[in-house]
Amino acid sequence: QAAAPRATQRAWQPDQQITLHLNQRLRAEALALAPLGALNVHGSPLPRYRGLFPYFWMLANGEREAGVTVHWMTPRLDAGDIVLQERFAIAADETVFSLSLRGAALGAALITRAIAAVQRGDAPRLPQDERLATYHSWPQPTDLARLRARGRRFGSPCQLWRGLRQAGPTEVPHAVRQEARQPPARGAWRRFYDGLESDPPWHDHEAADYCARLADLLPLDGSQRVLDFGCGSGLIAARLAPRTAEYLFWDAAPRLRARAAARLAAHPQARLLDLEGPLPPAPRVDAILINSVLQYLDADELRAWLPRWHALLRPGGRIIASDLIVAPEPFVAALAETLRFAVTQRLPLRGLAAGLVEMRRYAAVRSSAPLTILPLERLRAWALEAGLTLQVAAANLTFRAGRCCVVLTQG
Repeated sequence: QAAAPRATQRAWQPDQQITLHLNQRLRAEALALAPLGALNVHGSPLPRYRGLFPYFWMLANGEREAGVTVHWMTPRLDAGDIVLQERFAIAADETVFSLSLRGAALGAALITRAIAAVQRGDAPRLPQDERLATYHSWPQPTDLARLRARGRRFGSPCQLWRGLRQAGPTEVPHAVRQEARQPPARGAWRRFYDGLESDPPWHDHEAADYCARLADLLPLDGSQRVLDFGCGSGLIAARLAPRTAEYLFWDAAPRLRARAAARLAAHPQARLLDLEGPLPPAPRVDAILINSVLQYLDADELRAWLPRWHALLRPGGRIIASDLIVAPEPFVAALAETLRFAVTQRLPLRGLAAGLVEMRRYAAVRSSAPLTILPLERLRAWALEAGLTLQVAAANLTFRAGRCCVVLTQG
């Protein structure tokens, strides 16, 4: 809605504007850019369930019927005249994901019909009955509890992916197969993370979640020396450093290293360890933490790092590597897990929207530099080459349940 995007829209000279489940109000000047008007697809039988996340709220409130509406857009959110609306029964085993998929399929059909009606000049304008209007915002923890109390669930990312595969183009599964066998384009991810002006909003919540899960695997009592390999901007380091005797950190992306150093400047235990070249003289460590890093290394890079990590460990030390991708992981499934985590963490909607912009950039890089998939037996063999033995932890240390955590010790 800023001046630059509106200038771009005017340059395109659109006949009509279409939005899908838009969660922002558009100003009158933005809506007036297209002579045929603006239509939005909303996932509820308006005027009920205006606002955010209608599929969640319909299940949480025990509705037996859902619906999808195509409506003319006005500066008031979801309040414009109705063009088309259809309702359908909610199944006994319905989840938020499955209801969203059914609504998406119906919405695609309705918007196609609505566009044709607008072009013919006979699109309806049925005013909404304001007496029946309800509005909902982002769910709170009590709302999530109410959803579960009704026997409803969000559904699994696999369920969402299966539904999208059934409805989507055949090229998508092909792209997933391609990702399984292509290594990352070296340097692409370093450039991506160095280009981040700030941390996506869920990273701070994710850091707190990681530290809580790590406590069972690595209790810190102030006596240990720890290396944080791939420290990012230092969100995890800032939480763990005060609980160690010495906290060494490093990241391959120079700007992230600088941000981490600035964040940790107030922690006397923290020290940047330069691992860019030959290993510097440094005390050996009790643990090396590697969280959500290995998928960005190709096979040659990983096999080169394994003996270097081994050399940094004291006898009895451990490498704890989490968030490993051990099987093909569709991007949409990873995105669904991230969104579900954001909901459970009560992430503000504005912050979530900003984070999704970064996720779009992430997806673009991932299409050209696919993440490395590490089958456990392959990683086990490479670890043995470096004198390390591998054990699989009981659970991953992040919210991504489909990924894996391993512990490497000196063999």
